[in-house]
Amino acid sequence: TTKHNMYAYAQLKEQTDFETDGVEMISDRQVFYYDYWRAPFRGTNLKYVKSLTLTGSDGCMGLFYNSKLVKIGDCSFTGANGNWYGCEGLFADCSNLEEVGNITSYRDGTSGRTLSTHAMFRNCSKLIKLGRLKLAPDNADNMFENCSKLTSENINIYDTSFMTRGSSMFYRCYNLRNAPINDYSSLIYGDSMYREC
Repeated sequence: TTKHNMYAYAQLKEQTDFETDGVEMISDRQVFYYDYWRAPFRGTNLKYVKSLTLTGSDGCMGLFYNSKLVKIGDCSFTGANGNWYGCEGLFADCSNLEEVGNITSYRDGTSGRTLSTHAMFRNCSKLIKLGRLKLAPDNADNMFENCSKLTSENINIYDTSFMTRGSSMFYRCYNLRNAPINDYSSLIYGDSMYREC
């Protein structure tokens, strides 16, 4: 069944504080994607999510795309459902997003499995705090594009040895002082990777 637009434009009780008003999202269902243009939380007033736990999926494309999310705690994708979209656009265009906790996926490289993180944080221009990303991206095109407040110290990707694509990965990340990638051994496409940094 489709869940596109499931919560779109729904108005929740006003959230004023992360600790007291943050919600926990838990599901054991297999989730593959929410289409970029039918994001389930578009237009809602959801601001605080304490945790996201998907035990039946190893990623979720576009879940918070273009939402008003401000802060989210740890995110866990521990299923092994072979989600071909991975975490593409997970937080893309969340222009109010300031803080994200640790993100863990079954596809962290140790299983030999990788996932796409294309545009995962694209246009999160207020993002200043990011936890550890325990995942192994293969396609990281535009992953942090226009994350202008992030510093090198805030970016910790567990395994980049499988990464073949990194075009515009850090495009317009003005606060980077060092390259946060330590393994380029598989990189094929890296055009504009650090452009305007």
